Amino acid sequence: MNRDERRDFVRTHRTAVFGYGRKSDGPAQSIVYYVTDGDDILVSTMGARAKAKAVARLGKVSLCVLEEGAKREGRVVLRLRPYQTFHSPPKHVHQASDVDEKLLHGLGDSLPW
Repeated sequence: MNRDERRDFVRTHRTAVFGYGRKSDGPAQSIVYYVTDGDDILVSTMGARAKAKAVARLGKVSLCVLEEGAKREGRVVLRLRPYQTFHSPPKHVHQASDVDEKLLHGLGDSLPW
């Protein structure tokens, strides 16, 4: 793939793996959506997220653009219109002692959309 083909690939795709070195521990990676603006790649994230802080701290990150393959796979878009949702109150496990006979979910409920 030559330079023009690589740039065209990046321009015609929208998902990537965003990777950066954390201050401690191993590297971090997350899936992001992006758009291009000329030769720039624009990734949207919240300012308080580690991704934004890593760019400010390091000035360099890795971006692995993913081949979605949607056209080749014959994918279609399904339009869904919810009529109701199901709500189940969450129970959180923070430590091993939280897993016991009291770890029961409350009753859920179907709610109109």
